[in-house]
Amino acid sequence: MLVGNKISREQKIRIGGICYSISFEDDISFFDECLGPFIIPGDTEAVSTCRLSIVKGVTKSAVQRQQGWDHRIFEADTTWGLYGISNFFLSVPSLKNGSRTQLFAEFDKDFKCGTVHMGRAGIHHFLYPFLEVLTINLLCRGKGTLLHASCIDDNGKGYLFVGQSGAGKSTMANLWNGKQGVKVLSDDRVIVSEWGEGFVAYGTPWHGTANYAMNANVLLEKIFLIRHAEKNTAEPVKGLKPVGGLIRDSFLPFWDRDGIEYSIGLIDRIAGHIDLFELGFLPGEEAVDFVRRV
Repeated sequence: MLVGNKISREQKIRIGGICYSISFEDDISFFDECLGPFIIPGDTEAVSTCRLSIVKGVTKSAVQRQQGWDHRIFEADTTWGLYGISNFFLSVPSLKNGSRTQLFAEFDKDFKCGTVHMGRAGIHHFLYPFLEVLTINLLCRGKGTLLHASCIDDNGKGYLFVGQSGAGKSTMANLWNGKQGVKVLSDDRVIVSEWGEGFVAYGTPWHGTANYAMNANVLLEKIFLIRHAEKNTAEPVKGLKPVGGLIRDSFLPFWDRDGIEYSIGLIDRIAGHIDLFELGFLPGEEAVDFVRRV
């Protein structure tokens, strides 16, 4: 499509059941190796959850509009910030210390439609943190939650290994990789959504140190709260303890009261439906066999 003297192109991507329709100028390339697998191929009729229009450069008029957004909703230190009242404005980095804007986006109140302004360096912030934060805002509107976890599809059985940085998520992903019938969906961030009477886990483009980011999903069977240990141990956990563990390792929309209520409610349902274990594991082939026997 020709807009003025420039060609506008459209691409659709799907992350964890959320479909993005993204229009951009033909000289903007931000679908890198990690986001590429999430592109919906061909001429698709997929219904868009969110429509984004990418504008190259941060113009003077755009900066002036940005400066008018003085109602702070949430700032993640200097990484990104969310501002506004009826509509929303997401800035990377945040406006906290007067940093030069690399990327900012104006959205309607439901995050269903937005215009993204990107400076020269903004392209490097599109996938993270911008697209991740936008996805969190959309998930908390009844679509799922984002967990700090690696995800394994073991011949149709979905296992989550949940933990903070250093707990062993990428190590566990490497141990499973290459096993017959195994797919490593992610080694760092996983979307979980309700699916009928169960729950499904999706790989995401936000990978960890092992670089696993597969556009696939699997029905969840077990969840493991993991840590490194001198031997392999597994203890079932029930009640508030697993809920607290999942909340600790989830990406909650602290700026959205309704979103927080939905997200915590979803985590409570996950903990009440899926078998959860505290897993201490010793890195090695034995850990894979041990998990399969739990």
